[in-house]
Amino acid sequence: MLRASLPNLSAAESTTSNTSANAGDWGKFDVGSGIMHIELKGDCGGAPCAPGAGVRRPLDVLLWYPADKKSYATGSPTVYGLRLNGVALDPTRWDPASWTVIAERARDGVAVDKGGPSFLLSAPEST
Repeated sequence: MLRASLPNLSAAESTTSNTSANAGDWGKFDVGSGIMHIELKGDCGGAPCAPGAGVRRPLDVLLWYPADKKSYATGSPTVYGLRLNGVALDPTRWDPASWTVIAERARDGVAVDKGGPSFLLSAPEST
């Protein structure tokens, strides 16, 4: 069985070479998070694609935003992991991915802080 060890980022401050990998280095902000699942379709290798054809490419977009303080206090920590966690791609060669990382600051699905500044989000126009 293959095993990988991930560094304990919360303990990074105790090392001699501290990096900005600590959530504490980013400030004392209450942060909400969410995931937007989108699916991209790739080309058909240069040939014209039939409707619905093409290479399916699922993509998870991670979103972070200023969180409402009350909502943040009761929110659950965000847990990061791979889309393919637990999926056996080739059991003769690899164990399924099984790691997760619990966020130090981000909380899942908490309300947006409506008293803070506004940020415009826009999507590019399609051509």
